[in-house]
Amino acid sequence: MSEKSSRLPGFYRLSMAERTDVVAQWADLTADEKAILAGAGLSDEQANLMIENVVGTYKLPLGIA
Repeated sequence: MSEKSSRLPGFYRLSMAERTDVVAQWADLTADEKAILAGAGLSDEQANLMIENVVGTYKLPLGIA
């Protein structure tokens, strides 16, 4: 069995969609989890379950080193 490594040579050369695919495969993400990474973000229902009195959500870029 091969051991997972966080070393991803040439990762910076990939498009954002390709990077998302690599991370999703590496981390064994579900389709819903991958959608969150791809920018779909939280639904109003998800946000409302996380904190009280939700009035909105916002997006910030997320990167890995």
